[in-house]
Amino acid sequence: MKISGTALPLFVFLLVASFVLVSNTADEDTKVQAEAAHSLLPDLGDLIGPDKCCHNYTSKAVPCHLLKSYFYADGQCFLHAIIFVSRKNKKICANPEDKWVQKCQRELPPPEY
Repeated sequence: MKISGTALPLFVFLLVASFVLVSNTADEDTKVQAEAAHSLLPDLGDLIGPDKCCHNYTSKAVPCHLLKSYFYADGQCFLHAIIFVSRKNKKICANPEDKWVQKCQRELPPPEY
């Protein structure tokens, strides 16, 4: 099986990010992010292909007070998603049809473009 040169660094980043998030459970923000580690995105500048895309949604609801902003996944992405930014600048992909996502969207300022 051949892996592209861009897929391997992304996989390594996600693996390391998952380990770091799971190993540091000192506060509530980190615990929520560890549960949602599979849906965290690298910094947007590191994404390849259509900008601001998600590959899956978080399976856990994130308390709105742990979030500072959100934006919409790029219209060219395969998965329609809301990308929340936590107070620690972690990006979390969420399903726009989930009730908790809609609640947090109402509580947070609208995205800036």
